[in-house]
Amino acid sequence: LDEKNYMLFTLRNTYNEMNIIHENNCKQYNKWVQNRKKEWTFLSNEFNKIFPERNVQIHISNIFKEYKENNVDIIFGTLNYEYNNFCKEKPELVSAAKYNLKAPNAKSPRIYKSKEHEESSVFGCKTKISKVKKKWNCYSNNKVTKPEGVCGPPRRQQLCLGYIFLIRDGNEEGLKDHINKAANYEAMHLKEKYENAGGDKICNAILGSYADIGDIVRGLDVWRDIN
Repeated sequence: LDEKNYMLFTLRNTYNEMNIIHENNCKQYNKWVQNRKKEWTFLSNEFNKIFPERNVQIHISNIFKEYKENNVDIIFGTLNYEYNNFCKEKPELVSAAKYNLKAPNAKSPRIYKSKEHEESSVFGCKTKISKVKKKWNCYSNNKVTKPEGVCGPPRRQQLCLGYIFLIRDGNEEGLKDHINKAANYEAMHLKEKYENAGGDKICNAILGSYADIGDIVRGLDVWRDIN
């Protein structure tokens, strides 16, 4: 469900922000849906072989009673509806070249901010930055006596990159887009957190979060959350 929500978020957000759809987003989305259908067909067939007297959908619904979305047919129906709605019936479907020409003219930060807040849980950041003051957290290494080891600053411990771990298909543009959204998401929350502290403190906090994200992208991040 988390992966499905991320795919839907990416598709909807592309259209809502640009009023256009990148054709590659539609291809990636459709490919993902078709792969999930193949997996479901295979698994349900295997289930029927082992338990011919049971209904696989009823079995799934009973296992995941606590989830509102526990009907596989409805889930795939939603996925198909979103694909048809955004990728087949929208005249704004454009090629990569046209999309890149239009990309700099994104909507205003204010509207973008509002959407990120509304869909933060779908993006993968379920809570705002904690109001509890965090301390420097140091990773102890038996081979290191002084200093104590690698230390993570409070801001790094609260950095949220959303469902970035779900991007595994080598889609570089998709990864860039997600990281840009994560950076914007972080900046909006820092702006709220320090809104009474003055512009300099807000800018320095955002600059620090951008630096942390930059280190992660370049493979220079030394902080690991062992939890």
